[in-house]
Amino acid sequence: MVYRRANLEHAAASAPNMMQNGLLIGLLALLLLAPTLPDVTVWNIHPVTPILLGFYFYGTRLIQGAVDNPMWYPSVTSDTRQDEPESESSLPSLSRLWTEFLVL
Repeated sequence: MVYRRANLEHAAASAPNMMQNGLLIGLLALLLLAPTLPDVTVWNIHPVTPILLGFYFYGTRLIQGAVDNPMWYPSVTSDTRQDEPESESSLPSLSRLWTEFLVL
């Protein structure tokens, strides 16, 4: 909601990744809503429990659908940069990494 520099498909690894985050936020919102509801149970099960399960399974089906048939495709903009692997020479040596690790 606050990353306005570019579209989220530039900032996120994939559409299913973004949808999993949305599903997590939705599930957590249901859990936060549950204590504010009346104290009612059916066979000692709170009504939010089956709603959580249904929401989870429905969300995972939506995510699987996004993998198979995405709703949008990323487009090249001025903020797009090609992902190029770093060269071996720019990586620090193993001895330097161990030294930094031990110092920390």
